Amino acid sequence: MGQLAKLLAEKSSNSFGANTEKNPKEECKAVVTRCRKLVAAEDEDVVAFKDTTVKKKNEVTDAMSQRREKQIMVEEKEIKDQEKEIEVRKDKEKEEKEKFEKNKDKEKSRSEKRKRKKEIKSFR
Repeated sequence: MGQLAKLLAEKSSNSFGANTEKNPKEECKAVVTRCRKLVAAEDEDVVAFKDTTVKKKNEVTDAMSQRREKQIMVEEKEIKDQEKEIEVRKDKEKEEKEKFEKNKDKEKSRSEKRKRKKEIKSFR
């Protein structure tokens, strides 16, 4: 019983289960959980590298987003310009049509005047 008491005394309440082993190098490369999942420990250098990589990735993503936004703005401006051109063409066509109708009406009234003159001449 003395051995059992000694084992219980050595075991602290903050430790893992009974199958833990002390690492003689006092370095942790990985831990295997109860469900047999391997969790790798990360060095400070690796964490710093990952952080800079993530930052660079975010910067690239931001730059790409900004380029895409600029491209969209340019495309929208081109569309607006094309719509303005179409509107100007429609206005010109409308003016030309009105002008044509006016000229047509003038020509019609001239031809009617000629007819009347002829009729008047024929009565004399």
